[in-house]
Amino acid sequence: MHREFFDTTCQLLRNWESTKIPIITDREGGIVNAISQSLPTAQHVLGWNYLLQDAKYYVKAHGCEVDNVRDTVRNWMLCDSQEMHEAALKDKSSE
Repeated sequence: MHREFFDTTCQLLRNWESTKIPIITDREGGIVNAISQSLPTAQHVLGWNYLLQDAKYYVKAHGCEVDNVRDTVRNWMLCDSQEMHEAALKDKSSE
């Protein structure tokens, strides 16, 4: 079903197949496979909300003590540079 969707989309949007447009998904296997087969040049990106959920799950599963995990990860992802990211990480580490 997913492959058919992306193949049909490629037929309707002829330029889409040759562009490197990012496609944001939740990493569901059928969608990932369909994208890689139908649009091999597309940038496949994990959506922020899924990354934030994964971070929260990881912290709970490993018994880490991190307050406001989702906010912390979101703030790190919004850093404009490597230096800003390292400073934010250092600040959080010292708490």
